[in-house]
Amino acid sequence: MQIFNTIPATTIIQKKIQESFPKFFWDIDTNKLDLKDHYKLIITQAINYGSVQTIKQVFQLYSREAIRQILKHPIRGAWFPKTYKAFCNLFDVVPDKSAVNIMCIRKEKQHDKSREFFKNL
Repeated sequence: MQIFNTIPATTIIQKKIQESFPKFFWDIDTNKLDLKDHYKLIITQAINYGSVQTIKQVFQLYSREAIRQILKHPIRGAWFPKTYKAFCNLFDVVPDKSAVNIMCIRKEKQHDKSREFFKNL
């Protein structure tokens, strides 16, 4: 599987992504991250926490197949539920329940009075 796209501006995009690392790698020494060796973590965190611009840069730098494989075989518990579902839909991948961070799932209130009110109308 090819990890990187072959575009002429790859080094410029790599530098821009590396500049944005501190925004979504607050718990890791970003100087030790390698774009090739840690691509799963980088793509996951960039999509979860990055801006639209950062996500575009990730799509320019990494191949669609690499991103698709990360969605198929995700880092366990690393994804926000809605983000993961949206990108699985975009890449036509069946979501893996273990990918979702369970701390991000909002439980439905059992006695939501507004819903009860509208049910009776």
